[in-house]
Amino acid sequence: VKRALFEIIVSQGGSFASEHAPGIRTLPYDHANRNRFITLQSKALVIAEASVKSGTLRTAQWAHRLGVPVWVSPNGVGGQRAGLNHLIQKQRARILDDPNRLFCG
Repeated sequence: VKRALFEIIVSQGGSFASEHAPGIRTLPYDHANRNRFITLQSKALVIAEASVKSGTLRTAQWAHRLGVPVWVSPNGVGGQRAGLNHLIQKQRARILDDPNRLFCG
């Protein structure tokens, strides 16, 4: 993360968590690990769009492994849906037809 952004977040009472020590440069393939870290802290994962080869499906895979419920939007938002259909077919996600379901389990 950029130092200036970090300073702003912390100065306004926010916090920052990372698996990397300060000053360690991350690489593009680190994003999958970052998403795993975020998933560990989540109660649910909601996916609006994803292609079959997207990193979003890696995040959904982490959520499934960790027991975090995965939900997908029932309607398109203008992007790829093939990845969402794949998750539904593999029974790795449920359709979020009512947002209240997020709060009811």
